[in-house]
Amino acid sequence: MINKIVVFGASITSSPWWTWKDFLEMESGLPVVDLSRRGAGNEYMTHSLMDADIDKNTLVVGMLTNVDKFDWYVQGDQFQELQQEKHRPISIDSDSGFWCTGSWFPKKKEIYKKFFYNLDYFCTRTIQQILLIRKICESKGCSKEIFFDSPIWTYTEKQLNLYVSDGIPLEKIDMLDLPLSSKWKNLLDEQERHLDIFSIIGYCMKKDLPWHNAYYRAHPPSSSHWQYYLEIVKPRIEPYVNLSPQSEIISKIQQMDRVWKES
Repeated sequence: MINKIVVFGASITSSPWWTWKDFLEMESGLPVVDLSRRGAGNEYMTHSLMDADIDKNTLVVGMLTNVDKFDWYVQGDQFQELQQEKHRPISIDSDSGFWCTGSWFPKKKEIYKKFFYNLDYFCTRTIQQILLIRKICESKGCSKEIFFDSPIWTYTEKQLNLYVSDGIPLEKIDMLDLPLSSKWKNLLDEQERHLDIFSIIGYCMKKDLPWHNAYYRAHPPSSSHWQYYLEIVKPRIEPYVNLSPQSEIISKIQQMDRVWKES
């Protein structure tokens, strides 16, 4: 019997307003352990599950993110130097952690991007991380459901941000058909491969719901999270957990949407 939910994701999951994870917590009435972190990429999310207290009575619900995020593991002097940065490393212990900056590659990360970054390779790594998440949950005996914050096999986070900030049209990239990624894609299930509707930004695009503004960029408001939760998330969680509607949700969503729109 499920008695706890563990969620992970990036800033779309953990926003200043209610998101899908908050609706899940309210309707399930279960304790929710939130591992999501701002700027996190899929590598950090996968690692965070290794230290999580999960067992056969835990439901893991995650929202993976774009492939062009680089979670750099740093330790020692590098870890200490980065404590002064806007995005400080997420600590693993007192002297090491993952420096998660989304698709922004500052400082030494810029060197990495110039000489080593490759979209096909990062896409392949993301597929491998999905497989690792499956294995972690299997080894700990827990159930899992994985969602996505955008159509990650089609657009990078950088593309989405440039569309919002500069109006640069979104051009689809068939990442799963790139040479390296194509060798791995058949290990994904149907929902993991076809994200136009199963990711929240893809869902918003299809349904013509708001998913960005000038201040928060590609971060859907509470009302869009609510619709996505009702149609996509909730049906996949109900086989595990009894979800009870809460009457106060709608009025609170309207308040939060005003904050989002006025920013």
